[in-house]
Amino acid sequence: MIATDTWNETNGLTTTLQHTLTIGTQRGYTFAMLHPGLYLRVPNPFYWQYWHAVPLPWQVRRFLQSVQPHAVHIATEGPIGLAVRQACLQYGWNFTTSFHTRWDEHGKYLVGIPPALGWKWMRWFHARSARVLVPTASITALLRAHGFTQPLVQWPKGIDRQCFHPRSHQHAGVIRPILLYVGQISREKNLFAYLDLAIEGTKYVVGEGPLLGKLKRLYHRDVAAGRVVFFGEQKGRALAELYAEADVLVFPSKTDTFGNVILEALASGLPVAAYPVPGPIDILVGKHVGALHDNLALAVHQALAQGQAEACLALARRYSWEAATERFLKSVVPVDA
Repeated sequence: MIATDTWNETNGLTTTLQHTLTIGTQRGYTFAMLHPGLYLRVPNPFYWQYWHAVPLPWQVRRFLQSVQPHAVHIATEGPIGLAVRQACLQYGWNFTTSFHTRWDEHGKYLVGIPPALGWKWMRWFHARSARVLVPTASITALLRAHGFTQPLVQWPKGIDRQCFHPRSHQHAGVIRPILLYVGQISREKNLFAYLDLAIEGTKYVVGEGPLLGKLKRLYHRDVAAGRVVFFGEQKGRALAELYAEADVLVFPSKTDTFGNVILEALASGLPVAAYPVPGPIDILVGKHVGALHDNLALAVHQALAQGQAEACLALARRYSWEAATERFLKSVVPVDA
């Protein structure tokens, strides 16, 4: 059984869970999902794309008793994750958790919560977990540095190479180079660092989020001049074609724990420019796949000059959802172990 506070939204965690269910089911496993769609939901006051459910304790206990899971994994630290955690402790069940979100940084950006309180919350939430699944080696080191003592197991992500692969360019007449951002349009993603880059060319912005309206107002002159193009949320082939059209993916976030979009870009033959922070430093290994630098503009220039499609494709081939799902299935533990 997997408990998650995000399910219908477009984000890296939802993508990971959906591929895990698909491939795990193909291998003969049965999954029960406890997610916000099962209960009355309320909108997040700081992030209107997200709706949260706050199930009553008896509702969660009834769900757990009805499915009688062999293993329980809690994917998020939200209300559903918290309710399942409490129920497992009451039953004396083992459970695993995973770490996907830097709540120390997100809390600071979204509501002004001191990072120390965010770490205190995360340590408490994961402290009773039999194992904590983490995306990368750098996040493992970060959690150890902040007092996580329980077993930490790396759970890498994958990439759908049937969807994301090189394609011929479709948009004629666009001023190059084309810089691409894909992700949530929110404060913690550091989008001003991207949109303020003094680089000739065209900046594509793909995604939705609470900051979108403000960005459209602030950069309306660039939009009118064709220097910035907002595409909104894109999925599937439409998204894959934007990757294939671009010349470099710019990943300005300093707070992500992985960055699924980096893999999507690499699988499209697209080099990546980013800061040297967790996520990018774990993925962008080797030559000609992009550039990492504290000066984002310099990283963009280096990625454009040195990036090679074949090197990007070779790196992307190291990742698969099959391997990621296999790691997940080996990492969960029986409730009565």
